[in-house]
Amino acid sequence: MERSKKLIERIQKYDFLSTYKEERNSRIKIKLLSLHHLQNGKTIKEVSELVLYGRKYIGHWLCMFTSFDYEGLIDKKGRGRKPRLEREKEEKFIERIDEIQEEKQGGRITVDDVQSLLAEEFNCCYSRSGVYTLLDRLNYSLDFRKIKASKAFRRSDRSL
Repeated sequence: MERSKKLIERIQKYDFLSTYKEERNSRIKIKLLSLHHLQNGKTIKEVSELVLYGRKYIGHWLCMFTSFDYEGLIDKKGRGRKPRLEREKEEKFIERIDEIQEEKQGGRITVDDVQSLLAEEFNCCYSRSGVYTLLDRLNYSLDFRKIKASKAFRRSDRSL
């Protein structure tokens, strides 16, 4: 409690309301509004009830702002699990699937083929369901008719 009072004293000189009006990111706007309420004398509990976030979040935003100023309110990248197949290798992976599909000459490529391709050439171990998830993320389908449509889609998507 004593610590939060000291932190609130440190934010008194900042004009949160004008920054709030100029901000376009809704997440940062909520944080700025919360800090504005703290600045005007509301307790962390009252602010958490107003903005519908937990007290821990409000306290964290206060600490981040006092430590890093406005930059502390911006969400950092790097959250979540990193993909096994690196982003740089995705294009090459899709090209290799297309090559294997053309080598089949009328036969369809299977999930097992894609699994072995990932293991042998890209050093990635995916389950069958993981292969489908990866292909879905890359807007790719193993159905031959859909492959041609997705190729056209990917070409038009790259030009944007």
